[in-house]
Amino acid sequence: MLSAQTVANRLIELARKEGKAFTPLQLQKLVYLAHAWTLGLDHKPLITNRIEAWQYGPVIPDMYDQLRRYKAEPVKQLIPAMSEHIKPRQEDIIKEIYKTYGDLTGGQLVSLTHKKGTPWSEVFNNGAGQWDIIPDDLIQRHYEEKLAKNNQ
Repeated sequence: MLSAQTVANRLIELARKEGKAFTPLQLQKLVYLAHAWTLGLDHKPLITNRIEAWQYGPVIPDMYDQLRRYKAEPVKQLIPAMSEHIKPRQEDIIKEIYKTYGDLTGGQLVSLTHKKGTPWSEVFNNGAGQWDIIPDDLIQRHYEEKLAKNNQ
């Protein structure tokens, strides 16, 4: 498993190669999606960090703390993180997330993670579950179901 910061840094690097940058909100959602799809595809987590249900969707609190200074501006620097080796399978998923979701705005990514029936919506429950942890088993089940529907 990797830290969320390592995954975010890889996404930042991919964006830089194309002259793009992500806001903290976009990075939160992209890292979440990489983690979620890894759970769905490989049945194991991508990141070690906890994910909570906040007003604007799934949030990785420690990464939020590191990025809050940017507010809604693009993140210009890599996030301080431990040096971790990204395995080829992890790299493939991160690149696919970048390719699939990397052009979406923060608002579009929020809408995507806010849909009825998503792990966030089940935990957040109209605010009753704000700041509660979104468990990996709930995320995994949801993304396995999405895969099963796509393969029918």
